[in-house]
Amino acid sequence: MRARWQYHFLKWLLLAMAQLCLTAGRLFGQEAAPPKCTDPKKTPSEVRIATGSAGGSYLRMGKIIGKLVPDLNLVPCTTEGSLDNLLLLSQGFVEYAIVQSDLAHIGWSEEPAPEYAADKWGAIDFHRVKLVRWLYSEKLQILAGAHSYVNSVNDLKNKRVWLGPSGSGTYATASEVLRAAGIDPSEINDPAQEISSYRAANEALVHGGVDVIIRTTPVPIDYHQEPDLDSLATLSGVFKN
Repeated sequence: MRARWQYHFLKWLLLAMAQLCLTAGRLFGQEAAPPKCTDPKKTPSEVRIATGSAGGSYLRMGKIIGKLVPDLNLVPCTTEGSLDNLLLLSQGFVEYAIVQSDLAHIGWSEEPAPEYAADKWGAIDFHRVKLVRWLYSEKLQILAGAHSYVNSVNDLKNKRVWLGPSGSGTYATASEVLRAAGIDPSEINDPAQEISSYRAANEALVHGGVDVIIRTTPVPIDYHQEPDLDSLATLSGVFKN
């Protein structure tokens, strides 16, 4: 087991930026629907920050950061997750990105590309990606459905396990957790193609469509927060109905 996985799945969320020239402007309109980061319709004064899926916590964080820097025309845009954010940052689609630190650490340390990221890894220029600051900590959580007979990570072998949205930091970290437990990701049944959102994964778990879902959440978390359209704020929220 590599040393960096001996932290009980506690990870840091990082804000990274490419070494690009930034232009000050007006505060972004909070009510406007967030654009996709690959959307070419970008004004010269616009500064984009790659977040995550619509309705996710990274998008909320991007909006909060925008409010804290009113002199910067910071516009949060949506992506598939941390791996996608690093690629978009390297390609110049965005100036800032919210990234899980485990992915960034692999790149900065010049370690071999993770198998799940092989198709995108070579296009990421980690020498141009710089740390701005740590934002908050997250924990990886494993939710098992009723009668799934899952009591440990070792029990995930041959189970129907959703590792998170493809290209997300959750998917990357979950894959490494499986390997740390001696399970090759190919030894699980990952319905990634059929399930593309946390909401759909939660519903599949409740109704028996999958045995386990893996997700990350901020620490601490507001347990009184109302769930978004595409995610649930608390673990108990998954089973509230």
